[in-house]
Amino acid sequence: MIHIAALRAIARNVAYERQVSSIGEIFEISDIPFDGSRVLEFVRFQPDSLYVPHTHRKSDAQVLILEGSGLALPTESVYRPGDHLVFPKGVPHGFRTGVDYTVMLSLNDPGILDRETGRIDVHYIPC
Repeated sequence: MIHIAALRAIARNVAYERQVSSIGEIFEISDIPFDGSRVLEFVRFQPDSLYVPHTHRKSDAQVLILEGSGLALPTESVYRPGDHLVFPKGVPHGFRTGVDYTVMLSLNDPGILDRETGRIDVHYIPC
């Protein structure tokens, strides 16, 4: 069984790096490499913000929502703490956050942030 409270406590005490996407979205990330190419990433999204639908060309992601609520896009399904979301590489997804920060634990294979190049595997869907 996953203990959300324990993961929240960890998420509150990790060092986050502020990132700004190519379209100006602000988020914070703390990544923990393990098991070859896989990476655990604590991700914190700003309140009342839109994170435009995008894909990851290289990364499969499994996300556990730790804090906050909002809408997962493009389906506009509500997410809450404890929800588990799966985004295979190439599948569009985004987030519209609620009034609080959204904090998630994301297992990515490979990691979304390439530490060697500084590039982020985020590719926006043309409107």
